[in-house]
Amino acid sequence: MIDKILICRHGFRANWVAGSSWPTEDRDVPLAAHGVDQSRHLAEHLKKEFVPSSIYSSPFKRCLQTAQPTAQAFKLPIKVEPGEWFHENPPNKAPTLHPQPYESDLKGAFVEVDARYQPTYFPNRHGESLEQLHERCKIAIDNLILREEKKGVSGTIIIFTHAASAIALGRALIKDSTRGIRTGCTSYSEYSRLGNVWELKNNGYSQHLPQGEERHWDFSLSTREYEDGMEGTENIGQGFWGLVPEARL
Repeated sequence: MIDKILICRHGFRANWVAGSSWPTEDRDVPLAAHGVDQSRHLAEHLKKEFVPSSIYSSPFKRCLQTAQPTAQAFKLPIKVEPGEWFHENPPNKAPTLHPQPYESDLKGAFVEVDARYQPTYFPNRHGESLEQLHERCKIAIDNLILREEKKGVSGTIIIFTHAASAIALGRALIKDSTRGIRTGCTSYSEYSRLGNVWELKNNGYSQHLPQGEERHWDFSLSTREYEDGMEGTENIGQGFWGLVPEARL
């Protein structure tokens, strides 16, 4: 049985550095040097405190870079699960696709990626409302847990993701759709299971970081309702999205 889940947010992004000239249109921004350092501090801390059975990460560079030191510390592969939240496309405009890195493109850059792992749930690439994000995260985490338990995975799992998804996943576990969850860079929230009940034990833990909590984010900071996808994708089908049939309960 999986009885502990750690949900970690990615580290400090390159485009957050003061004076950064990183292109504003880049949706897959890597970590800054500071974020890489944060990820190492996180891995060192996790190595002392936990023994995970599996590690999962969003396919975006900043999450994989954050997961990499932990995967190396525990000698575990990284199972890629799409997780980023993008707002819905604007109404009355041709739909466009939000970015979604693919596993086949990741293996060369991140040798820790498990190329054989099939994700549990693919988000709608035309974007999601806040309600749809919460619904997707609930379906995804419930099915991921049971799917992996059927394969014999037990104990602790670690998920590296984005702030919005970290909040929605945590709320899904504890069945509280309004719970405030801290999401500083490379902080983690610890969820423990007793029977069928999950409890939040550590909320946005960041004491392993020399500079403490940085760049906390929550939904009150999300001011826009709609968001355009990538230019030039107006006539491209988004393909499959939703719960992967093989992962369905």
